[in-house]
Amino acid sequence: MSRRAAQKICQREMMIIKNLTPPRCIQCLMPQFTWRVADACGELFLTFDDGPTPGVTEWVLDELRRVGAKATFFCIGHNAERFPGLLARIVAEGHAVGNHTYSHLSGYGCSVERYVGDVALAAEVLGPTKLFRPPYGRITPRELRALRGLGFEVVLWSRLSMDYCARVSPSEAFRFSTEDVCDGDVLAFHDSYRAEARLRFALPRALQLLKERGFRFSTLREQRCARALLRDEADVSVSPLRWARGGLARSAALKER
Repeated sequence: MSRRAAQKICQREMMIIKNLTPPRCIQCLMPQFTWRVADACGELFLTFDDGPTPGVTEWVLDELRRVGAKATFFCIGHNAERFPGLLARIVAEGHAVGNHTYSHLSGYGCSVERYVGDVALAAEVLGPTKLFRPPYGRITPRELRALRGLGFEVVLWSRLSMDYCARVSPSEAFRFSTEDVCDGDVLAFHDSYRAEARLRFALPRALQLLKERGFRFSTLREQRCARALLRDEADVSVSPLRWARGGLARSAALKER
């Protein structure tokens, strides 16, 4: 492959990454999800997906404690089952826990029954939390309806660090997680081995910069997410918008490389 061709591929992928932070119009058109917390003043909401992971989750907890920050950990049930001490430490240190399915199951290409069953299996390990984030951001309208019927608040993000993507540099992960951040934003990181190198660079720098800007870091709570959600009880299906089809699918494609 020529250098010019490689540069074009890189430029296209950077455009994809840029589009993974959903514009406000998309957030308003898809109110069935919690994208951000509208009534937050000076608060940001750090989230960590895919743990708990030995060596990584402990480091994240140490960094959070160092600056007095709280966060929400969307845990994979299988990982929490394998490493219950890490889950216990997350809770003991005042952080919130969310459900990220038991087996990191994509909502596409499986039945509603299987998907809800996987979430329920994770709930047996994680406890009574009603915060849920779909792996890869993939969830169908029927799965969304089923989970909301069980009382789950489905949380996505308003800022994505892309720390899991090998094609993103550590400095880019830092920039993606801090650029144009505003009150109530939900920042997505990953406490996984795949993300570790970029996370170890980006997270402490992001914490320092955002604290210098005057932000506090709080946990997501079910009641607060419910207040932030602009509900449309007449129709809780997800519109197949171009951004949702393209951006989230491309995000998954980047993750799988």
